Amino acid sequence: MHKAKDSQWIVGARWDIAFFSASPLASMAFLQIYRHADTVSPVWGEYLCVLAFYALGDYPHVFQTFARTHWDKAEFKRRPLLYSYGLVGLALLGLAIKSCGGDEHLLNFMALYGMWHIYRQNHGLLKMYHTLSHQKGAWQKKEQICFAFCALAMVCTRITLRFCSSTAVCEGFKPLFFISLAAIVFLEAKQARRGNFQIGRCLFLGSILSSYYWIYTLNLSPQIFIAVETLYHDIQYQGWMLNYQRRRFGAKFSWRHLSATFVAGLAVGVLLLAAGYVRILQWVTTPVLMLVLFHYYIDGKVWRFSSCPELKLLLPPR
Repeated sequence: MHKAKDSQWIVGARWDIAFFSASPLASMAFLQIYRHADTVSPVWGEYLCVLAFYALGDYPHVFQTFARTHWDKAEFKRRPLLYSYGLVGLALLGLAIKSCGGDEHLLNFMALYGMWHIYRQNHGLLKMYHTLSHQKGAWQKKEQICFAFCALAMVCTRITLRFCSSTAVCEGFKPLFFISLAAIVFLEAKQARRGNFQIGRCLFLGSILSSYYWIYTLNLSPQIFIAVETLYHDIQYQGWMLNYQRRRFGAKFSWRHLSATFVAGLAVGVLLLAAGYVRILQWVTTPVLMLVLFHYYIDGKVWRFSSCPELKLLLPPR
């Protein structure tokens, strides 16, 4: 539990910095590894990097969701049909889309949904830091709005790069980012003068907003971009889930479940590798892909503190 009522951290200084603020360093490291691998082997470099990302980063964090939806009995009782028949229906929907040749449209939709999902997680963490603030007020809502505009500007930049390849249009979104960023700096400076400086919040904002800028302006292939964009989010989510699990079920469960997610992620990685050679296996990988869509959707439902009393142990002290 939180040791001090005026704690500046969601979990603790080392935990917050490692999982929530420093996580973009992993995306930077991955990008450098990819560039080196692509130089050594242009054919296999990207393929193996993307495979490693899905096996060791993305799917383990997706499988962590099931600790909340299926292992937590209080949550499972809220939506038993969705967590059973709903998953089956989603898998069948994926197969139907594939049979109609809609794979590319599905992937484009999931890429956009994924951007929203990542922003929503960062917005949620920012709100929790605001909950820890000594001084409440309209400045918090203003900062959240500016944060949203920063994200919107860079997402629009990425969409334009991906589908229009218009550099001039991309440049048009940057003023919105920098104006919103300047507003955030102004709000934080004003709070600092009032004695409401919060190092955890400032580190988080600086890390995430700088990451938005450099990630969404990268000129990369869609698969590598998704990996760079998502890896830091995966680490943030792992940190959040480990904290939730150890408080809800105990530390031993949290590490056991984490290990299980990596085993499952490696299994998916092997399956994806095999599907590259045996096309019929793609009919198996499609339902697995739909688990990612399930994760995007349900994650916006299961962390609503107002309707989930069992989550109160995660709320920062007020």
